[in-house]
Amino acid sequence: MRGRGHKNSAKERFLLACGHSCLFIIKGGKTVKRIVLSTALVLAVLLTCSPAFAGEDGSSSPLVLRVSTSAGFAGDAGEMIYKLDADGAGIGGTTLREYEYHNFSSLYIDGTLSADFGERLGAEISTRWAIPTSTNDVRHKDFNGPLLGGRTWNTYTLWSVLDANVSYALVKDASVLKSFKPKVGVRWDYWKMYYEDPFDVSPNLIVAAPWDTAEFYSSAIMPYAGFSATFGGLQWGMFGGDLEFEAVGGRLAWGKARHEETRDLGGTRHDVFEGSLDKGYFYELSLDYNVLTLELSPKVTGTVGVFGRLSGYHADGNLEGSRNDVVLDDFDFEMDRTLFVTGINLAIMFDIYGKPAPAPPAPAPAPVIEPKLEPMSKN
Repeated sequence: MRGRGHKNSAKERFLLACGHSCLFIIKGGKTVKRIVLSTALVLAVLLTCSPAFAGEDGSSSPLVLRVSTSAGFAGDAGEMIYKLDADGAGIGGTTLREYEYHNFSSLYIDGTLSADFGERLGAEISTRWAIPTSTNDVRHKDFNGPLLGGRTWNTYTLWSVLDANVSYALVKDASVLKSFKPKVGVRWDYWKMYYEDPFDVSPNLIVAAPWDTAEFYSSAIMPYAGFSATFGGLQWGMFGGDLEFEAVGGRLAWGKARHEETRDLGGTRHDVFEGSLDKGYFYELSLDYNVLTLELSPKVTGTVGVFGRLSGYHADGNLEGSRNDVVLDDFDFEMDRTLFVTGINLAIMFDIYGKPAPAPPAPAPAPVIEPKLEPMSKN
């Protein structure tokens, strides 16, 4: 038993927080309990045991913090489409709807906070945003056997990601390979599109009005695993630096999607498709290179780098279709998205404890002075 005045340690408070989070997750569906809970437990164990992994005492573990921000450009790198395929008669005779992206481009920004505990264990949390700066074209097609009709919309697109992961370096300073780190994490992916000003209507079975609008969003939580490999030997003075390659991928644990659209003059038809995502996956390949490294102080280092990423995403689900609040049919949902991102990165690293000073050499032992024996004189 502990007294009233006892305060929980940092480790105990962390475990209590994880316990409350796990109770919340257990109330969800089977997929959430099976995938998200197991990933959360892995994160909890790695973070709680960080001093042991790092081989240091918990009260004096070396700690390096890295704060970074990036800015660049995001665009499509392949097919970008989502479909609504009716299980039955569809809505208004339409059994298949397709929405195809064309010339997606956006301003990209992100922010990351990472921490290294000792020489091997690391943790990272980041947020990413692709912010609409211009409209993109999305082509909408309706099918009922042969092509029935469709239109093209001016569309604004927002992409947001929240990511948290932990890693552990299995390899350190092995010649050119500075580190090899397996990692596990959880990612939340949010994709939203706002449609307006439809045009290029064909054939004339659909009337395009300036006040016709539509919205779509998908939201997904995806545990993942992967690795990063860092290569050194590419720095000359303050120029150049480490080259890091990262590959991660995971499956969808929980998700939902919604598409709603006003159709015809005056918005006389209001179609809504909403439901859960049953399965899906994502992958991401990244390449980062520091082009400039500045020692700002003995404990602070700044870097300037360039990066490139390729990200793929696929999801399937079942959405309930309704018109003017009357449920009419279920639709199979499918979405594919491939993006690339490139830009520059600015980062500052804070070595909280500083590099340990080299131990002074042990003092040389004092020379042993042997007594000098004088010969005995004869009397």
